[in-house]
Amino acid sequence: MIHMVFMKLEEGFLTEEIFREYRETFAAIAADLPEEVRRAEVLRNCVPREQNMDILIRLDLRDAESLPKYLRHPRHLHHHRHRSRCGRHP
Repeated sequence: MIHMVFMKLEEGFLTEEIFREYRETFAAIAADLPEEVRRAEVLRNCVPREQNMDILIRLDLRDAESLPKYLRHPRHLHHHRHRSRCGRHP
């Protein structure tokens, strides 16, 4: 199962440090849940247009039953709370 999140962040929020934090967070979640998360990628938009998303988070999950385990993971919950103050979903 592939789970993707497209994110549009507040203007000026996405710095190299923040992008690295996103990558490290999702790599750590994949490492913590190796049976559930087969691969985690955080990709940055390379075409600067207002309508484009800033970040794509792509997770290759074992199956649909893996999704709730990922969503309840403490790192995901912490990141979600932090992100919700700084960005927005389309």
